[in-house]
Amino acid sequence: MNLDYVIDTEVKYDLYNKEIDGFHLWVYERAEFIWEIERKKYALNTGHSMPKESVLERLWRIAGMFGNAFFHSWTSGRHVNVLFLCHERRVLIDGQYECIYTDQIAECLSDSISLERPHHGRHYRPPRTRHLYYTDRVELKKTLFYLVEMKLRLDKYRKIRSRIEQILVEPLKELMELYEVDCEMEYFIQLALAGYYDYQYKCRAYDKLLRKLHPKMIIEVVGYNADCMIVNEIAKTMSIPTVELQHGATGREHIGYNYAQGVVLQQAPDYFLAFSDFWIDTARGPIPENCQFAVGYPYLERQSKRYKEVTMRETDPRIILFLSQGPVGERLSAIAVQLRQLLPQKEYRILYKLHPNEFLGWRDRYPELYASGLEVIDNNSKNLYEYFAMCSMQVGGFTTTAIYEGLCFGLDTYIYDYCVAPEMRRLCESGYGQLFENVDQLAEQIRDYDKETSGIQNVDFWKSDALQNAVSWIKEKLSGKNSVSMRA
Repeated sequence: MNLDYVIDTEVKYDLYNKEIDGFHLWVYERAEFIWEIERKKYALNTGHSMPKESVLERLWRIAGMFGNAFFHSWTSGRHVNVLFLCHERRVLIDGQYECIYTDQIAECLSDSISLERPHHGRHYRPPRTRHLYYTDRVELKKTLFYLVEMKLRLDKYRKIRSRIEQILVEPLKELMELYEVDCEMEYFIQLALAGYYDYQYKCRAYDKLLRKLHPKMIIEVVGYNADCMIVNEIAKTMSIPTVELQHGATGREHIGYNYAQGVVLQQAPDYFLAFSDFWIDTARGPIPENCQFAVGYPYLERQSKRYKEVTMRETDPRIILFLSQGPVGERLSAIAVQLRQLLPQKEYRILYKLHPNEFLGWRDRYPELYASGLEVIDNNSKNLYEYFAMCSMQVGGFTTTAIYEGLCFGLDTYIYDYCVAPEMRRLCESGYGQLFENVDQLAEQIRDYDKETSGIQNVDFWKSDALQNAVSWIKEKLSGKNSVSMRA
């Protein structure tokens, strides 16, 4: 999707500044709005699989959240140096679940704590993170607040709904006409309503929490997540610097990292620590360039060294790794199934790695894949980098950081040319991979694979000495010194 049309519409209707009781509804919900239009435009699947629960499972999950609310919430009045808003989708490494973006850094900083949102109402245990606290209490109270407001203050609810309609209907109609799609307006309205009530409660809850903790710095992952944006808003009123750690591909077509030129958002973090200069130069976010710094990706650096040293690359049979994603998972899984019929099974082995957001319910979503007999990886019991070290080739589509990570291991790369992000297309045009339109073309490219001339590696995507760079930058900022530029 060409985000220039989106940004032009945002400017035309002054959407960045539209707010209801302090809630800037477009800023908070724009990513979901545009992703919904994009899904309709390209007939994409949803990117996340929600678990199907029985009544008993739902009650058990809610009971667990109440337990977390009582026993794993921050209650001390002690101030801390750094507050981490870590990623809730943890990875199992050596028997512990790790936030692969924050844990290494947090261990190098004294007097820090981490907050974690629930992932589908649950948390991964045992965590590697020390001083970890959950936000389940906030989530439960937020839900109760929403239900009470919706049921007992119906007049206000209707007024808020009417104001949301006044703001959203015209620009969304225009965008749908531009992209020639027909989405249900009610979906967008309900999304904004839920966001409004989330914001009203969470603003009070996180304001109270930040005043209790009074951190000198806040470090977050996924800066366009609503909780992070709320915390960023509050932090600015308290003069607390906020820093986003890059967690994935950015690029000029990622709605979370592209805004109109010169826009200033109270919801954005103050600083951005990127994997390398390559990523800083690919997006047009609301963070000034002089507040963006290339530090690297500590987890990638650590794990790639580990698996490159301990795993010998298998060459017979050649192993092909498919990297799935929800939006194109149905199409990509069909290609994997068909490819198995086109390539000699004695010579080639196909692994189909589901995205973590596809783990739940994939057998129902991809019945053809389930019945195919392919090796489907539907858990994180083995590290992704171990698969990279085993394989010779990777196949992906849409947009995913994992493709860049696979290049670090020298994998021959093939990208499905359906609704592919411009960054993926440019990657292939620059010689780091090949585009394919159908399974026959992919099979031909794979048969032409020559190990002696393959295995392009590129260090421009990842700055080296990542952990040292990140920790040094943070410590300098905490000490009040002017942080040195980490541009390459």
